[in-house]
Amino acid sequence: MMTETAGIKVYGQDKTKGYFSKSLSSEERKKLFQIPNHELLGPALRRANLFFHYRSTILCIYEKWGSWFVLGDVLYSEDVNAKSRGVDREACFQLLYHHSAELSKNVLGYYINLPILFLEFKCHQLGYSHQQDLSQEYLVGAEAEEIRRAINFQARESVYDIESGHYADLNETQKSKVKDLYQKFIQRQKPPYIGYLLAKPKDEIKEEEFFIKASNTVGDLALISGFRNLDVFYVDRLAKTEDSKMSLDVLMAFLYEELKAYGIKRVSLGLSSFFGEPKKKWEKFRKLIRFWYDAEALRSFKRKYSEQEIPSYYFVEKRKSHLWQFIKLSFISVYLKL
Repeated sequence: MMTETAGIKVYGQDKTKGYFSKSLSSEERKKLFQIPNHELLGPALRRANLFFHYRSTILCIYEKWGSWFVLGDVLYSEDVNAKSRGVDREACFQLLYHHSAELSKNVLGYYINLPILFLEFKCHQLGYSHQQDLSQEYLVGAEAEEIRRAINFQARESVYDIESGHYADLNETQKSKVKDLYQKFIQRQKPPYIGYLLAKPKDEIKEEEFFIKASNTVGDLALISGFRNLDVFYVDRLAKTEDSKMSLDVLMAFLYEELKAYGIKRVSLGLSSFFGEPKKKWEKFRKLIRFWYDAEALRSFKRKYSEQEIPSYYFVEKRKSHLWQFIKLSFISVYLKL
């Protein structure tokens, strides 16, 4: 039974079994942004049209086609210890499953940080999340070769004028130029835009976003933007003109220097999809879709600027067709950019 209390839609009367809301209050969102290590935080909050609450946990859900698509891993609304978080996380997924069975919903999701232990769900590795640690000296060693190369290229050639800061601090003319560069890049791409950005083509650049931009006498050439959550920075947009060969490389290297000065300790470059086990199966799949998505090239770029690759998972229900659920997840994440 579904009731409505103070604007919150609740399935069942017992909140110990969790409840659903159609939105989050500004206070709830502020608490969520105090939580690190959620790779899909920005897009999840942009896309979700349903939120499942249980104890300290919240799941962002996109409800469509009779399915609940879980966007990213569990969010925590309270500062609880690691053991309590783990217990609440597992209970949250279990309760969501039971609600879905009662309401004849299919529940599935992706960008999960850790496998779910609940036996009714099956987790599969989807790929790797790429991260760069800025808390220590990151410009030494073989793994930093590409970063040093980009810095040295700019120092030697002085090819680009580099501008960085918060979008909110720009005047209207400057904001218009940033938007124009981004939109021109999107217009040159063919759907589904996968691999270039987490933001959808129509997503407005938010006031709180931090950006870094490269230009020369011709005009603006490349842009990287993203948002901060505690001491972690999440890259959300990558854009460049076709003829600016090393612009994104230079920006990535200088972005790290800028973020370190702001106290950022870790940068997330997001996911490289379709790398997991068994390796041969995913290799064949990557070859099959190469005509519209070059997974190998995307991973190669992200690996140049990250020292850590962390496994990321998707999950499906065991009681339903794995293939059909994977197709649904792929379609909704690629074409609706969830």
